[in-house]
Amino acid sequence: MDGNVLISFRHLDTIAIIDKDTKDIIWSLTDRAWGHQHHANMLPSGNITIFANGMNNLDQPLHSRAIELTPGSGEIAWEYVDPQRWTFFSPVMGGVQRLPNGNTLICEALNGRVFEVTPDHQMVWDYVCPKYHPVQVLHGPGNALFRAYRYAADSPEIGNRL
Repeated sequence: MDGNVLISFRHLDTIAIIDKDTKDIIWSLTDRAWGHQHHANMLPSGNITIFANGMNNLDQPLHSRAIELTPGSGEIAWEYVDPQRWTFFSPVMGGVQRLPNGNTLICEALNGRVFEVTPDHQMVWDYVCPKYHPVQVLHGPGNALFRAYRYAADSPEIGNRL
């Protein structure tokens, strides 16, 4: 959009925006509750989405969140937390993609799960990868997915291959 660069320091629980011209950090936010976030993305609105892994949620059941933040204020504009928190948790990897219709695609990576929710948190669909393969962080077989994206049939990524 404006040419600035969004960066994410997973182990510091920090995201920042760098001015492309001056190389200065013009905004940053650190939140230990994110628990090693993944997949920071700038939306056309200027807000930022992240997958908050939740590795630091030691005072409650471990759980992940999909979060949309407002830069400047750092306020949470939207978030998805499963009502039964322990059923949505990926301590590593993960992704969030805001879709053109306003829904959000979430990749609960370590569990091989991809699902879509509406802005009011209603589940649209839910998929769990049935294919198991060696997963290094599990020290054995698992169905982990690194990330998932949703593409329209006419998108350049698909290239009319359907």
